Amino acid sequence: MNTAPLKNYLLKFLLSVILTGLSGNAYSQETKTSNGIGDWNSIAWSPTGVPQPADDVVIENDSVVIPFGTTVTINNLEIGNGGNLIVNGNLIVEGSASMTNNSVGYKMGGSSTVVIFGDFTINNQVDLSLSSYLVVYGDFINKGSSNQGELNIDDSSIYVFGAVSGNGFPDSFSCGAETDYSGTTPTVNEDCDYGNESDYEDNQDQIPPEIIDLINCYDLSSIQDKEICPGQSTTFSVPSYPGVNYQWQVNTPNETTSWENTGNNSNTLEITNARLVQNKNRYRVVVTPTSTDVNCKISISRIVTLNVATQNIWTGETNSDWNNNSNWACGYLPDLSTDVLIPESATNYPVLSSGIAGMVKNITIESNAFLTVDSNSLQISGLINNQGTFDATSGTVEMLGAFAQDIPANSFSGNQLENLIIDNPAGTTLLGATMVTGTVHVINGNLISNSYLTLVSSATQTALIDGSGNGEVIGTVNMQRYLDNGFGYKYLSSPFSNTIVNDFSGYVDLNSPFPHVYAYDEDRENNSSDATGWVSYTNGTNPFNVLEGYALNFGSSTDPIAIELSGNLNNGSFSRSLQNNAGIYTKGFNLIGNPYPSPIDWDASGWTKQNIDDAIYFFEASADDQYTGTYTSYVNGISNTGDPSASIIPSMQGFFVKVTDGFTTGTLGVSNEVRTTDLSKEFYKQTVPETAKNSMALIRLKAGFDDSSKKDAMVIYFSEFLKDSFEKDKDALKIMNTNSQVPNIYSLDPNGTELSVNGQNGGANSENIRIPLGINTEINGRLKIELTNVQNITANHIYFIDKSKRTAKDLKDENEIFIPLKKGKHDARFELLLTNKNIQDPSLIFNDPLSVSSLKGKVLVQLNLDPSRKGILRAVNLNGQTITTQEVQGSQEIEIKGIKSSGLYFMVLTTRDEKYTKKVLVNL
Repeated sequence: MNTAPLKNYLLKFLLSVILTGLSGNAYSQETKTSNGIGDWNSIAWSPTGVPQPADDVVIENDSVVIPFGTTVTINNLEIGNGGNLIVNGNLIVEGSASMTNNSVGYKMGGSSTVVIFGDFTINNQVDLSLSSYLVVYGDFINKGSSNQGELNIDDSSIYVFGAVSGNGFPDSFSCGAETDYSGTTPTVNEDCDYGNESDYEDNQDQIPPEIIDLINCYDLSSIQDKEICPGQSTTFSVPSYPGVNYQWQVNTPNETTSWENTGNNSNTLEITNARLVQNKNRYRVVVTPTSTDVNCKISISRIVTLNVATQNIWTGETNSDWNNNSNWACGYLPDLSTDVLIPESATNYPVLSSGIAGMVKNITIESNAFLTVDSNSLQISGLINNQGTFDATSGTVEMLGAFAQDIPANSFSGNQLENLIIDNPAGTTLLGATMVTGTVHVINGNLISNSYLTLVSSATQTALIDGSGNGEVIGTVNMQRYLDNGFGYKYLSSPFSNTIVNDFSGYVDLNSPFPHVYAYDEDRENNSSDATGWVSYTNGTNPFNVLEGYALNFGSSTDPIAIELSGNLNNGSFSRSLQNNAGIYTKGFNLIGNPYPSPIDWDASGWTKQNIDDAIYFFEASADDQYTGTYTSYVNGISNTGDPSASIIPSMQGFFVKVTDGFTTGTLGVSNEVRTTDLSKEFYKQTVPETAKNSMALIRLKAGFDDSSKKDAMVIYFSEFLKDSFEKDKDALKIMNTNSQVPNIYSLDPNGTELSVNGQNGGANSENIRIPLGINTEINGRLKIELTNVQNITANHIYFIDKSKRTAKDLKDENEIFIPLKKGKHDARFELLLTNKNIQDPSLIFNDPLSVSSLKGKVLVQLNLDPSRKGILRAVNLNGQTITTQEVQGSQEIEIKGIKSSGLYFMVLTTRDEKYTKKVLVNL
């Protein structure tokens, strides 16, 4: 039965009678007397009809039961001779209740509530059994003699707001309000078995709300919980009654046992600009009459809760932009303290792309709902609960909690995301397959992989672990390495500490008669003689040592291949001792390997290069012979191929370094500082761009057979801070290609050192610079020499000189030269000449010691010697007769006198080392 409408009416009636002294009610008041035994609503009453709220009720000679779940409201109650009332439901007595005979009974069931707004009077020789809640607003009076009756109060909560008087109560039931009341009376031996208004107020939050509504003498049942968003306002309210005092109280989640007054004295309490710290605050209002002449002592509303939404619900009412406030139910963007719900019923589903990074605490994506993170980040401080689609294949997810976080299985669409950032000191654990195509950055805490993390490699990019974080990836990780062409040998290394040869058995034939896995030993000998450093390494249990490179042959297929290895990632510092035994073949070169699950930068700080040349050398397999290939080099910001990112060494990449000549040992060390986040660097292959990453003056040449697209490259660069002779930190040596179809082109320093990257002393405006070139080819053929790049060179002419053929071509006029060349090494035949002069005299182009000219009988000799070099110049006729003799030096220009007749003459220059002769025809 819903008592609220009745109670509202009765309150109006009581107020009119009690507060204003007026009489009258909406019912015709009667006295109803029981006339049967059984259910209150089923027995006969006299006069006929179930008692109404305004009726007085007398129960005599009958046993009447108020059933469980039934609420009865009456005016006054009298239990007379032989009467017995059993309350299993709820009884509201607006007036008084009395038991007027020795042989009456009153009992309350275990879930019952009886509220008597007047006095409750009992007589002697009455057995009074109380249970559940009994509230008496008036006095509780026993008119019998001491100990003539029995009061059984087990399991009851008794509040008496008036006086307790009479001699019939047990001694333990006489403490009144002197002591705090616990709210229940499990035994009659409690120090205090009932409480007053103050006790009721202290214990009201332990009383069920539905009982609170019954107990109140003012109807406060309209008060409701409130749910709002941060920054919004709301109002709690109860009806307005005259002649009462309102006292609103608040109880915070952290102060569950105490109530504080808010200072508000009206029937409403307004909460303005709600904050998250107010979430779950509880409120109630205490209503007390201002007059002491009324029975109503106190009413306390049910306790209600202010729910300040920690969950922001996506509506998508405007569009799909996550960063648009109007798309959120609360009208603001969530932050790291906000739970977020993406419901399946949204108008538009959220896309986090442009704008600031998204933030959530716990995020729930319902079934059939979608969330897309594209070129942006979603920061999560709590849990992921994805029942729909969470697409982060082009986005970043950041785990930023303060407590340990998990990433559940199937959190992301296709179990894939681009970037994963961990910044949680308590760590994050993967609970299912997680494939990262970009970067994993563990800034703080650790990422526990549980063997679920895969670093994906594709033709576009290879995922990496950023080495700059304070945390680590713990546990087994899977890492891929995409090769765009699986043909032939590749120089590889492992990013794991526990890789063995057998881990490559699915990609490399370990049983091939010709070994498909090699290690490199700089000190290898064969029968006590120097040998190449390559050592067969096909035993499946052989380890892939940290910082060491290996050569693996992936077979004859030119299809792309993606290698996948698993293991415990390398992290931190490593070093390796290297050798230079001056071997005929090894020459101090050692095969190194990138030890990290990320690219490394040769130019970064963090390297230890003790007695190590500052050049690195890469290998690229041939396209038509799986056992051969070509080499490229990089030093001092310059690559021989022009690759602007040649200092970046990809993950799993092997490369050569050289222990400096003159030293037998060197140390190469690395730390996390050398690691970089260059995702786009492919496993080594030559690149097309012919640019350097600095602005030095330089010249690039390529050489290849006329009928082949495969070329070999070299570069010469210039600076006034360089030396012409080899410098270990400025020049790169030439490693000869093993592919016979690719010639080798290089330059030579004054000591004949073969260089693929040659730093030369001189500024951009230096005059008459001559640089010897070398070409080494294993087959005969027609070579094409190309000038592929000229950068910051102001010389008007770049002559390519073939001293054997006595030809010189200006590469600035014609950047391609074709030369038939026999196999072999040609180190004295070619050179470059950079000059601003348009030299017509071949003697000057070919650097002859002298040149001779004759015009109108006048013979001039131009010397071309070093300034300090001296010699003897003679003019000799066809008969061998000496016409003139004189001492000469440097670059003198001399007119020959004494020739008397036309004819052929010889100019002979003799120096300490050599003798030079030039013919001249004289016409007089």
